[in-house]
Amino acid sequence: MVKKIRLFVNVDHVATIREARKTVEPDPLEAALLAEKAGAEYVKTCTGFGPRGATPEDIDTMLNATNLPVKASGGIKTLAQAEAYLDQGCKRLGIGLESAKHIMKELVC
Repeated sequence: MVKKIRLFVNVDHVATIREARKTVEPDPLEAALLAEKAGAEYVKTCTGFGPRGATPEDIDTMLNATNLPVKASGGIKTLAQAEAYLDQGCKRLGIGLESAKHIMKELVC
């Protein structure tokens, strides 16, 4: 039986590797285009543990330059931020546990 392998590319992993090697951080556009060319089914802005989180500019760049769905991750702390990324066109969000608790409280209150 052949299993289908799904490729998801985390743009920030590339940045983290390059930073560890003391080289230039990759351009999100370049990383997203390479991911699409390699057959990725999704791109994710960052790990949430890197030097910066998702930015609206990175999201626009990835959405406008590729046909890939985008997952915004890193730095999403409020319900307003989460809604803004979904409104912008993100299909998924990466939200840490503490931030998720805060957002849930915003939803309930």
